[in-house]
Amino acid sequence: MSDTGWPISEATKGGPKGLLAVAGKFKSLFETGQATDFTITCGKKSWAVHGFVLNLYSDVLACACDGNFKETAARSIDLSIDGEACVKALISYMYAFDYALDDCESEPYTTHVNMILLANKYDIQHLLKLANTKLVRILSGTPLKLTDDLVSATKLAYDAEGPTAAYREALVKAVIKSSEDDFEGYCAIIRQLPSLSQDVAIAIARGETTKLNLYERSEGTDFTITCKGRSWKVHHFVLSSYSDVLACACNGPFKEAQEKTIDLSEDGEDSVDALVRYMYYFDYAIQPAADPYAFHLSIVILADKYNTPQLAELANEKLDTLLKCSPLQCTPDLIAAIELAYKVQGPTTDFLLSVILIAIKRGKEHYQEYSALMRALPCLAQDVAIGMVGFQTQAPPADCTIPEGDKIERACSKCAEQRPAVARVIVHTIDGARDTRVHWHCTVCSELLECESVCIHNLASAE
Repeated sequence: MSDTGWPISEATKGGPKGLLAVAGKFKSLFETGQATDFTITCGKKSWAVHGFVLNLYSDVLACACDGNFKETAARSIDLSIDGEACVKALISYMYAFDYALDDCESEPYTTHVNMILLANKYDIQHLLKLANTKLVRILSGTPLKLTDDLVSATKLAYDAEGPTAAYREALVKAVIKSSEDDFEGYCAIIRQLPSLSQDVAIAIARGETTKLNLYERSEGTDFTITCKGRSWKVHHFVLSSYSDVLACACNGPFKEAQEKTIDLSEDGEDSVDALVRYMYYFDYAIQPAADPYAFHLSIVILADKYNTPQLAELANEKLDTLLKCSPLQCTPDLIAAIELAYKVQGPTTDFLLSVILIAIKRGKEHYQEYSALMRALPCLAQDVAIGMVGFQTQAPPADCTIPEGDKIERACSKCAEQRPAVARVIVHTIDGARDTRVHWHCTVCSELLECESVCIHNLASAE
C-alpha cells in the first residue's frame, strides 16, 4: 500500500477498461502533483487534482471544471458535504481505479453505502458498481452480525433505493442464510430493520430460498400451540410479530407465558394449522375435503379474533376469487358460510358485500340458482332487494374521491385488450354501515372490470 493509503496490488482490478494501460501513470501524476490544475476541498483537507481526470469520470464534476460556475473561476470545488473519508476514497478511485477503507474499517458497510450514494450523485457508474461489489463480498465472506454499522448502512440503503439495489438483494440472502447458524441473531436483525424484514418475508414467500424452513424444523422453537391432541412447535417471536393477542400469551402475565404453551382447541384443527402455516409461509392451503366458502370464512373470523389483518385480507381475497370464478350456485357450503357471516357480522362484512354484488350482477344469468339462494336465505334476500334499488338511488358521500363518469385505462378480459373504463359510483347499506364502491365498466362491452371500496360510513355514529 502506498503512502496515500491506496491498494497497489488491486489498483488495476476491475477499473474502467480504457484506462488500465495507464494506471501507473495516473497514480504517478497524483503523487507527484505534476500538472495539477484544480483543487478539491473537504473541511480542512484539500487535494490538488487534474481537471481532465474529473472530466473523464463525471459529467457533474466536469461542469465544475468547465461550466459557468464559481468553481470554474476559482479552480476549486468544496465537497465537504460528502465527508472526508468518502472524498478521499473518490479521489483514490479516480487515480487508482479502487479505494481502501483505511481508518474506516470499523464501519465498512456504512462507508461502502456512502460510496454508492456518492457515485450515484456524481454519476460515476463504475464506482457505484465497485462499491456494491465490495459490499456483496463482505456479506458473502463473513458471518452476519447485528452492529450499529450494519443498521446505519441498511437504513441509508433503503432510503436511497435504486442505486443500492445490489447491496439490498445480497443482504436479504445473507440474512436468510444467517438464520441457519444463528436464529437469535437473525431475529435481532429482523426486529431492528423493518424495511429489510419486508424484503426477507417476500423473498421467502416467493420461494427464492429453501434453506429457511422454520415450520418443518424444530431448532430454535420456544413455544407450543396445541389443538385437540395435535401440537405445533413454533417461535414466540413469530407469533408476537403477527398478533398482539398471541404476543400477550407469549410474554404477558398468563399461565400460557409461564408454560410456553397455548391451547387453541376452540378454533378447530384445520384453522389453527392454516394460521400457523400463514405465519411461516404467508399463505395457507385448504384441505381437499373441506368446504371452501365455510373454511375461508372461518379464517377471516380467526384472523379477526387474533388481530391478524393481513391474514383476514388474504382469506377475503380467496373468498372473492371463489365468488368471481365460480358460477352462482345454491350449495350447502355457500349457504352455511352466508349464515355464519350474518351471525358474526363485523369481520365478515366484506364477504357479505361481495355476495350481494355477485347476486345482483348474476341474478338474471343464473336465475334458478339465484332464486333458490334467495329463498334459502331471507336475510340475504332483504339486502339484495334493498341493494337493487339502493344502488341507484343513494347519493355518494361528499368525501367520495372518484366522480361518477371518471375514466381510466383497464385490461378487459372480454375484449382481450386495454380499454377505457368508466366509473359508476354505487352506495349500499349493510349492518348499519353505508359502503361506497366504484364499479369500473368497459366502455366498449360494458363488462365489469373492477370493484373497489372507496369509503365506509357508520350510520349510527353519524347520527
